Amino acid sequence: MFFAKLQVMKRLGVNLRGAHIQAWRYYLGLHRGSLGRLSLAMLALVGQTLTLLAIPLAVKVLFERLDGAAPDTRIAFGFGAGIVALYFVNAAMTYIGRALLIGATATATETLRRDIVEKVFRLSTTAWARADRAIIESSLVQDAEKIDAMSVAGLATGLPSLIISAVLALALLWIEPVLLGVMLLTGPLLVLIDRTVGREVARRVADYRRAVAALNHRFTGALRRLPVIRAEAVEEHETAIHRELAAQTRLQRQRVAASGLAYGVLQNTVVHAVSAVVLLVGGAAVAQSSMPLGTLVSFYVGLMLLKNYVTAVMQCAPIAIEGAASLRGVVAFLELDEESPYRGSTCIDFRGNVRLEDVSYSYEGVPVLEGVSLVVESGKTTAVLGPNGAGKSTVAGVVLGLLAPEQGRVLADDHPMDTLDTRALRRHIGVVPQEPQLPATNLRECLAFGRPYATQVDIEEAARVATADRVIASLPRGYETDLGEESHRISGGERQRLALARALVHRPSLLVLDEPTNHLDADAVAGLLANLAALQPRPAVLLITHDREVLSSCDRIYELRPLAEAREQGRPQVRELPVPVRGAPAAVVGLPRRPRDVRA
Repeated sequence: MFFAKLQVMKRLGVNLRGAHIQAWRYYLGLHRGSLGRLSLAMLALVGQTLTLLAIPLAVKVLFERLDGAAPDTRIAFGFGAGIVALYFVNAAMTYIGRALLIGATATATETLRRDIVEKVFRLSTTAWARADRAIIESSLVQDAEKIDAMSVAGLATGLPSLIISAVLALALLWIEPVLLGVMLLTGPLLVLIDRTVGREVARRVADYRRAVAALNHRFTGALRRLPVIRAEAVEEHETAIHRELAAQTRLQRQRVAASGLAYGVLQNTVVHAVSAVVLLVGGAAVAQSSMPLGTLVSFYVGLMLLKNYVTAVMQCAPIAIEGAASLRGVVAFLELDEESPYRGSTCIDFRGNVRLEDVSYSYEGVPVLEGVSLVVESGKTTAVLGPNGAGKSTVAGVVLGLLAPEQGRVLADDHPMDTLDTRALRRHIGVVPQEPQLPATNLRECLAFGRPYATQVDIEEAARVATADRVIASLPRGYETDLGEESHRISGGERQRLALARALVHRPSLLVLDEPTNHLDADAVAGLLANLAALQPRPAVLLITHDREVLSSCDRIYELRPLAEAREQGRPQVRELPVPVRGAPAAVVGLPRRPRDVRA
């Protein structure tokens, strides 16, 4: 998934050089808020290390005391009890240290997820349009989990085990340098295993992530295309594709598991072989009276302790490989420089006036708008009429401050858009998209989404204006209806009305309606516009439509043509039209009535 996402990042212009260094700098920065816990954890680690060091040393002293002396069970019992006590103290220090480190990693993961969410909301509309959102959405969620697993395994287990292993190795050097030398002879073999099998594990992890990315991408797309898949009866074809992708994912996962298992088995085999060789060499030295038995026993006890911690480090390696790949992917996403096109800071009490003056805009080098000028006035309904592909949604994006024109300028209440805090400005705007998405929550919470201060009176008034009150009354539990469970009962037109009610809860100064006649007939839209016109104060309304039947309810109409057509005819891309007389037949305006959602 990381590699699939890197392709997305490259398309978005991310510089991936030095990604490793940047990724680990960012990761370390996530733990700045946990320095206190990390310091206490290090103290616990010191205590843990000291108790471990004391164990082989106590064994060495015990055998030195007993060597050549009359057996004294009291000495043996005392040393044995002391060693047991050391194990208990070590266990307590281990628990305290790991609990503190897990707390620190949990805080770091929380910060990571917060950074991801904030970055998603800061990304520009253009960046999202260019990116494969299915891959980004799925990978960022799973990458956060992988990084969290790496943090728990690495900080709470791997790093302490590595430090303790190094200290125990120094202690063994002091106890018996010759045996340590024998043990270190196997070092190149471990390095060879890491260079060969370890790299193969990393390669197979990459293949697995690509397979998961492809599966998630296809599945997410299938969910979005589900009505079409059912309508065209291509379920078997889509299922066959998913089976193939699932089989590839399973195969790659098995390969990752097999290589990881081989990696661990080989390393454990080498470690156990080292233990046997040390015991063999040490036993021969004791038999030849060149090494005291106490030295061999204490060294072997230390070696067993060292083996446990080295094994713990090796078990963390596969998790660290996956987590590091996820970390690089997340940091690459966080470093995207395509954020909001405006960086102004002025906040205004927006009244709903927007003016576009000679605006031009291109998408990836393809001109979409050229020399477009129009006015949205407070308290009036302005329509932008045009066929699909004319650039109507681009005009809406420019009005909302989501897109910045390459030429020309945009004014909000006579303030240049580039001087304004556009996020604060959009809090005065309501938007009803072509295909509104309602969160799977309680209906009351859905209508008050993003407006926790909204009262029941505010919600009910918004529903009345949007003519959604009848829809809500027809639901089994009214405002307490769970939209997740009852979504099948809500038609496209009803969904449109509920979305409009949600947009009206905070009484916006400007309301943007994007193709409302996709799910509502012209009479229903006219009724909604009449309700909006009766509000005090009356909001400005920007109506994006290709349907001429609703134009008689508007105060101002602009016709937007596809740029290629306008250039071919030598005419401006946008022109203002007269408002037609209400009730004119469809034939006069040139478009037949289209069938509507009968449940709207």
